[in-house]
Amino acid sequence: NLQNSIEDETKQKILNKWLTIKFEDRVDYTLLYKILSVVFLFILFLLWRFYEIQKTKQFMEEKNQELQNAYTQYYWLTENMDDVVWTMNIDGSFSYISPSVEKLRGFSVDEIKKQTFEEVICEGSRQIVIDEMTVGIEAASKGEIPPSRNLRVEQPCKDGTTVWTEVNSRLVVDEKTNEMKFIGLTRDITKTIEYEKGIKLAKDKAEKAAQVKSDFLANMSHEIRTPLNGIIGLTDLVLNTTLNELQKDYLLKTQSSSSNLLN
Repeated sequence: NLQNSIEDETKQKILNKWLTIKFEDRVDYTLLYKILSVVFLFILFLLWRFYEIQKTKQFMEEKNQELQNAYTQYYWLTENMDDVVWTMNIDGSFSYISPSVEKLRGFSVDEIKKQTFEEVICEGSRQIVIDEMTVGIEAASKGEIPPSRNLRVEQPCKDGTTVWTEVNSRLVVDEKTNEMKFIGLTRDITKTIEYEKGIKLAKDKAEKAAQVKSDFLANMSHEIRTPLNGIIGLTDLVLNTTLNELQKDYLLKTQSSSSNLLN
């Protein structure tokens, strides 16, 4: 038993010495440094991207706020002014029109947008508007900048009457889509038209009065000239007769006054 025990111990030592493989952990610091460097750079990249995203988000929020402020100002301007602000497609239909059109013509915005060109402009003003629209479209088609136009246009109202308006418009072209649209402002000039009519009526009356006066003077001149010639002739004959000094003085004064009146 003792021999067997010694042999077992010997075998175990031999196995431990020659057959057991010891693995020693060896760390590759170069590889670890590379891995840590990549991780660090990746974290920096994420932080940079986060910063850029936050910066872009802040920029967009500021621009959106500016746009909102501009829209609010534009809204209050167009929604509360007496003049009518509008945009029109080249087919004559409105793409936008401010609510003040109801005060001007009696129609609501929705009703106006459904109207045809013939329903928007009175017959007497249509050709003028068409001609000006054509000029703008032709200029834009040639690459030229269409000039702004001022027109006096008669427009129908909902109650069956008409209103005279001054229309300031211009054709604009979208640089991206090349879409053409007219933008404009329409103003009620009824009082201006009435004032101009009053001025014209007063002028016509003054000219008529002046003509009547001229005709009257011409007629009077003709009517007076004949008897004056007779008075002057007879006075001249009497002066050739025997007269005392007082009679002669009277006749000379009559002759002189008649000649002055005749000339």
